[in-house]
Amino acid sequence: MIVLLVLLAAAGIARATVCPPFGQPCFVSLPAYGTLAAGDCYLFGSSCSGDTTISLYNSQGVLLAYNDDGDPTTGCGLCSYTTYTDTTGTATSVTVTTACNDPQQSCSAVTVYTVEVVPPSQHSQGSDTPPPPLPPRAAAAPASSSSSLSNALLIGLLVVAAVGTLVTLFTLILSVHKRT
Repeated sequence: MIVLLVLLAAAGIARATVCPPFGQPCFVSLPAYGTLAAGDCYLFGSSCSGDTTISLYNSQGVLLAYNDDGDPTTGCGLCSYTTYTDTTGTATSVTVTTACNDPQQSCSAVTVYTVEVVPPSQHSQGSDTPPPPLPPRAAAAPASSSSSLSNALLIGLLVVAAVGTLVTLFTLILSVHKRT
């Protein structure tokens, strides 16, 4: 498991974290020059039903980013996705909230966030403008050989785990069968 996490980190894959249940705030520690991506769509593990909104607030309650209905490049439809990058060089706490766009309508969501640190050299100083959304999954650039290798390792590990589970299950069935 540790090897898998090291391989994923080396491949530059951000770890997605699931927020508390829908309607409850999600508290995120954003490091200096960190980029926070949050949504109930587009990010691995997220999901949405109905028309949602997402808001990011700093520790003083100032709105940092807001989204309703995703973005045409994310394919979110009525679900929501947004990003915020700290350009001040100061670590901060960010509160992520997800809600129904229309309180009279029913909606639900599994909100997920990722945090990545962006080196200061990649920032334009003094700008709080979030970076553009990630490209859509379907139009992603061809995978590099290291990305393909990481994907192959991940798939290989999943296959090994599945085979191990099947062998254990088969052994258990045989032992039960022998007793009867």
